[in-house]
Amino acid sequence: MRSFTANDSRRRPALLTIALLVLGFARVALAIEGGAAEFAVWDGVPPGFVPVGPPRETRPTAEHRQVPLLTDVARPYVRCFPATAVGGANGSVDPARRRPAIVVVPGGGFHVLAYDHEGAAVARWLNTLGLHAFVLHYRVPTATHAPPWEPGLADLQETLRRLRGRADELRIDTEGLGVLGFSAGGHLAARATLAETVPPASRPDFAVLVYPYRIVAENDPTQLRAGMTPSDTTPPLFLVHAADDGVRIENSLTLHAAAIARGRSVEMHAFATGGHGFGMLSDTRPGAAWPSLCAGWLRGQGFAPLP
Repeated sequence: MRSFTANDSRRRPALLTIALLVLGFARVALAIEGGAAEFAVWDGVPPGFVPVGPPRETRPTAEHRQVPLLTDVARPYVRCFPATAVGGANGSVDPARRRPAIVVVPGGGFHVLAYDHEGAAVARWLNTLGLHAFVLHYRVPTATHAPPWEPGLADLQETLRRLRGRADELRIDTEGLGVLGFSAGGHLAARATLAETVPPASRPDFAVLVYPYRIVAENDPTQLRAGMTPSDTTPPLFLVHAADDGVRIENSLTLHAAAIARGRSVEMHAFATGGHGFGMLSDTRPGAAWPSLCAGWLRGQGFAPLP
């Protein structure tokens, strides 16, 4: 994993390839569902709090924009979307070289997972940029667990560690493994990115946070929650939020200001309207616009191999 400094220069993009036949992490057999390979995050029962399983679809609500939702995930797993299966935007993917990858972390308030418009659809878009994508289905519901983010954070950190552990085999660029989180998933992605007391293998090299949840203190939006403060080793950040979001925009604004004050690389896009949970939905301006803005940022940082 790369160490970042305030004066860190942009690096050249690296390429990676991935073979579905070697994705049996830690002796876990793959299953194929909807064209995507899967692997379990943990060998056996996950540590700590385990919700009641098995996973099941749950009824969407107006709050969740009538999108597909998943709950009762007791055994977290990852769906794999290798860019080689798509061929990239211009068909010029070199299967013999390493390239970056992103772990996508859907939102859902620690109750459910918005696994499609904040998961699989995001992964397929990342494929067109020449990036491998891994959609994490972390443990839910955990909203009644204290703290609610703890099981999901452990799942995300273990996923990053496992991907790095197979970097040579999977041709993963070990300086280009990032996270992209939405809402509660953005909370998990932020904690994994800003953590200081974990092994480097469990931290990402960059983070995209889209309307992140519970970043600031509940009663003072000018103050970050414990564990959310940028440091001298915080990697590049990209933030997206709408001003009319019920999850107040200060969750991104305050983090953005703190990263700037610390001399870190950070970019933020604030939309006047869009609400919460737009993800990859193209019927809203943020949903239609932020992916192209993010793609430009990824290219500028050297994390997107294809134009």
